[in-house]
Amino acid sequence: MKKIIIVDDDENICIILSKLLEEVGYQTEYTFSGKKGLQLINENKYDFLIVDYKLDDISGLEILESFNRYHPTKGSIMISGYADEKTKLKAEKFNTLLFDKPFNNYDLISTVNSLI
Repeated sequence: MKKIIIVDDDENICIILSKLLEEVGYQTEYTFSGKKGLQLINENKYDFLIVDYKLDDISGLEILESFNRYHPTKGSIMISGYADEKTKLKAEKFNTLLFDKPFNNYDLISTVNSLI
């Protein structure tokens, strides 16, 4: 079973995405803290990452960088309500797709399915 980590300071996004992903067969883990997300990524094996760009404690880009260091062949999606062209270019550098908030949950799940 593929394992996905979700890092977002919005509790509702974490819970909803986790439930939707589990319904289609993924194992999920989530955290509302960027620092805790870094810790989990460094200590566990994940097949995919969904991360918010703007977290309360650190940047989602820091999490992407760590994820790519520990899981270089895995996929990722960044979600953001603050996405500009510069942010999109940074996400692309990590081979990451960017979803603007608000996003369609089922489009995001479909994208995860196609990337995994």
